[in-house]
Amino acid sequence: MVVLTAAGCAGASRPLQLLSGADLVYPDQARAAGVEGVVRVRYDVTVEGRVVNAQVDAADPVGVFDEAALALVRSWRFQPAVEDGVSVGAPARVSEIRFQLGDTDRYDRSVAVPE
Repeated sequence: MVVLTAAGCAGASRPLQLLSGADLVYPDQARAAGVEGVVRVRYDVTVEGRVVNAQVDAADPVGVFDEAALALVRSWRFQPAVEDGVSVGAPARVSEIRFQLGDTDRYDRSVAVPE
């Protein structure tokens, strides 16, 4: 990734951007049973781009994918948002992690705006 900075752009703004994260680990018991599901995780992103205070907000089925979803979200690293030229944290983020089986295990993630 290349980031260009120009003089005189102190008022620039940029949204929060996901840079990296670990691969999803699909729970063995859920895979063996053919179980799919979704977990909504609420968390904060620090000004350094790290996830803190991650917690399960909702899950279906309850308790099956919670730990895998939390581990995934905690592994994410972000380029912090910039407001008026200053990096800022992003509190109260919500992401939905969908666990689906198929030819390859996969997940869908979306980083939503605070509720």
